[in-house]
Amino acid sequence: MVLTSIIIPVFNKERYLQACVDSALAQKDAKVEILCINDGSTDRSLAVLEEYSDRENVRIISTENHGISAARNRGLAEAKGTYVLFLDADDRLPETAVRTLVSCAEKENADIVSGRQETYENGVLIDRIDEPKAGIARGKDMLRLCMEDFGPTHHVWAAIFRREFIQDIRFEETAIVHEDSHFMFECALKEPVFLLIEDYVYCYTLDHSSLSHSGFTRKKAESILMLAEKEYQAVRKQAPELAPLAENLLIKADMAVLANCPDSDIASSLIPDVRKRKQYFIPESTFDRMLFTLITWHLYGVYRLLYAVRFGRKH
Repeated sequence: MVLTSIIIPVFNKERYLQACVDSALAQKDAKVEILCINDGSTDRSLAVLEEYSDRENVRIISTENHGISAARNRGLAEAKGTYVLFLDADDRLPETAVRTLVSCAEKENADIVSGRQETYENGVLIDRIDEPKAGIARGKDMLRLCMEDFGPTHHVWAAIFRREFIQDIRFEETAIVHEDSHFMFECALKEPVFLLIEDYVYCYTLDHSSLSHSGFTRKKAESILMLAEKEYQAVRKQAPELAPLAENLLIKADMAVLANCPDSDIASSLIPDVRKRKQYFIPESTFDRMLFTLITWHLYGVYRLLYAVRFGRKH
């Protein structure tokens, strides 16, 4: 039975942490090591973790607070498993998740296997994501999916990674948002065998206090734009035949900022860029289409007005 390293970055998640670790320990027909990276928590998270200190397959590593990317990178540096799975401290794994993911990876000789997730709020199931459809992507197919906004390439949860494949790929520690999708993008550049399965392998908790659900800031905007530019340049260098799709990365980054920071000093400089690249735009949602239309038809001021009315403030 092959070993799977479950990496859990922990920062002030005492409310959810026991259920998270217990779900990792409860994996059926699977051999796991659980790496809990306490990222400078100031609540009782470390005390909760220390209750597991006598478990041979649980390792607790405490560091100063450097963010989720640094915590995950520390976990990658410490991992010994054939496979790696990322589990956020407020989420849980179904008891057959590791067995299912490893079995599929071994059967198809896959580098990455991604499954489906359920979403919970206050312990209540509120959604079951019915994507992805089962299938396999090879060569540059995953890279293409990343640039086409394919859902499973936006996050690292509900997936397993062959550690030998990851090698020196790490999370971008200067990024404060979109670090997951950038990690997946870096994996895609290595042309993995990317397997999609229809099994539910992850229980995601909707936590409105988390960083990803907190207010949009200039730092978040700069992080989004920085990662998009890095990805764009990487595609131009390593997969120039996909350069038109890489233009979509830049448009989507611009639009993410324009959607959330319409009155920031950054916004005005992004509008011409969206218009210049408009033929490369790939819509992901109705909102995408609406915002894109307003920007390209010189009606972005309408959106700014609606935003101000909706939130009663400016960003």
